[in-house]
Amino acid sequence: MNPPDYPMVLVVWQDPQESSPGWVDRDEFEPRLAICHTVGFLYVDDDPLTVVGSFTDSGQLSDATTIPRGCVRAIVRLDPTPQGDQPAAAATLSR
Repeated sequence: MNPPDYPMVLVVWQDPQESSPGWVDRDEFEPRLAICHTVGFLYVDDDPLTVVGSFTDSGQLSDATTIPRGCVRAIVRLDPTPQGDQPAAAATLSR
């Protein structure tokens, strides 16, 4: 295994959040989700989860982030090689 075997992606996902520490009045409570952005190599993209991580040149996986599939909002394929003065390209894969 080496990095070219897996696409480099940006995963946009929602992370559940806990209310502020301690008790809070009901009328002061504001429920919300955190929107997270994770960049790495797409190692797994299958129900029920998505895994994005880093690889060494010897194929070892590190810094793997496992995201429940239901929390994933978008997966964008990244092209890490810019063409001349153009920035790296991106294309939405799913969601």
